[in-house]
Amino acid sequence: MSTIARTGASYRLIIGLALLLTAAVSLAAADAPPLVLTHLSTADGLPEGGVHTILQDSQGFMWFGTEDGLVRYDGQGLVRYAYSSKASHGLPGNFVYQAVAGPDGDLWLAIMGGGVARWNEARDDFTVYRHDPRDPGSLASDQVRTLSIDPRGRVWIGTTDAGLDRLDPRSGRFLHFRHEAGTPGSLSSDHVQTLARDRAGDLWVGTDQGLDELEPGRLTFRHFRHVRGDRRALSGSFVTQVLEDSSGSIWVGTFDGGLDRMDRNGEVLQVFRHDPRQPGSLASNDVTALLQDRQGHFWVGTASGLDLLDRATGAIAP
Repeated sequence: MSTIARTGASYRLIIGLALLLTAAVSLAAADAPPLVLTHLSTADGLPEGGVHTILQDSQGFMWFGTEDGLVRYDGQGLVRYAYSSKASHGLPGNFVYQAVAGPDGDLWLAIMGGGVARWNEARDDFTVYRHDPRDPGSLASDQVRTLSIDPRGRVWIGTTDAGLDRLDPRSGRFLHFRHEAGTPGSLSSDHVQTLARDRAGDLWVGTDQGLDELEPGRLTFRHFRHVRGDRRALSGSFVTQVLEDSSGSIWVGTFDGGLDRMDRNGEVLQVFRHDPRQPGSLASNDVTALLQDRQGHFWVGTASGLDLLDRATGAIAP
């Protein structure tokens, strides 16, 4: 199942889960004040109800990526950035999948069908990187799903149809990583779903054919895949989420195989799945969000609700 197909109502559920995760972090903090929820809707100026990404920048502004543009919120009002064919330094598309903050305060945006956009804080405009079929050194595809910034400020770009790119913002040059049949160290698949970094700064790449880790100091990948009948292998092939927890375990959320806890050598230590006969099991095998809060609580967003996992006992809170 492609990422593009999972639109509409399912993504509206995902943003609901993301908001619940944010609320959970606030509730878990011992010194947190009473939580007050403010609802922002299209009546308040939100252009569209399908919000895919939320980010708070270094100035305290909240940013929302929607299917109809980028929104900045200062606690009082909303400012919308939208595509316009007349704007030379405007947003290249309205479907904003992900926003990440760069070390200089600029924002990097994954635009489905629009490539990558860099919001320049100093000028309040956008620098755009697009695929050019006449230029093999350009962005591999405009179908951008996910982004990650490494400690050197380079931007890693996951696409849904053309693998992984690395952009050096200083030179504007791209390095392409693709799946190559017969090359063991190449990317597992060109359909990249998620990117994550562990505490050492190493990059993990979730694809529709398993999980890859970029080998430190090299340009090749280690592969972790689902193997039928092997309990030590991933429980599913379609990897949607990756997170390293405070103990160093790697958690891998899948589209149809549930949630795995894996050690650094790739051995799966625990598997959490939905079981309709067990009320305390995972709400769904479609994992959409992972978060460890400041108190160490582990939250799992799924297509059927939000779960709180007790990692010590393996139990899911009702």
